[in-house]
Amino acid sequence: MRVSGPILPVGVCAPVSLIVSHPGHELRVYGWASRVKPILQILTDGSGRGGQGRIDYSRRLAASLGMQPGPVFGDASDRRFYEAMLTGDAEFFIGITEGLAAQIVGSGSRAVVGDAAEGYNPSHDLTRVIIDCAVLLARRISGRDIKNFAFPLSEWETGFTGDGQPQVFTLDTETHAAKIRAARDYLALSHEVAGGVEALGADYFATERLWEVGSLVTEPPNNPMYEAIGAERVRSGAYKEVVRFHRHIGPLRQRLAAHALGRRLEDPRQLQA
Repeated sequence: MRVSGPILPVGVCAPVSLIVSHPGHELRVYGWASRVKPILQILTDGSGRGGQGRIDYSRRLAASLGMQPGPVFGDASDRRFYEAMLTGDAEFFIGITEGLAAQIVGSGSRAVVGDAAEGYNPSHDLTRVIIDCAVLLARRISGRDIKNFAFPLSEWETGFTGDGQPQVFTLDTETHAAKIRAARDYLALSHEVAGGVEALGADYFATERLWEVGSLVTEPPNNPMYEAIGAERVRSGAYKEVVRFHRHIGPLRQRLAAHALGRRLEDPRQLQA
């Protein structure tokens, strides 16, 4: 397999950790991962509302690409993650953050790559907060300069564009074809894969982009789409309550950042200090 462009982000050497919210997100950086072979960590089992997890698909995909599963690998159900967001269970997310930071430090990772905050799914956005805070905590513990990168998952829905210029990885024909086959073989994501290919065409996914995260904890998108989606699902009876940024994600963001920085965080502006 060949991927043009730098094999690793500029200024970064192996090992690298790849951290995602749900199984299957690693497909978005399939070509890059096939070369770098990062340590893969997945926060939830991808069971959604139906209760049927898809972590085994990702375990097989990781093995096929030579990626090592990390100690955090589908441990939490989507339902547990969602309930913890609604109840403001900061200790649950602090535990995940500490586990990720320990892995980053213990493996000697010099960079972390993971889900971007797009405003499309609250679990994805909170995962970005967790990644940012795990990197902060790992930097404090190790004293190392650990780079932090994000990649989008649903930009055709949200119009996501990261800050600055991304590092671009262009897949050769063979690798691109292997990526599309792997995505279509990931049967639990067939609807999402079909939607992305229909919206953008298969050729779009021959390019993979990583944006470096510059701020301490990523700023959330304005008017996140997940609030409107959640409200519709409450009306349909699928959800009992809407996850909202200011009521749910924002306070968790503050608590996790304070923990990662090792201080009480009375003023949200301290996140930018």
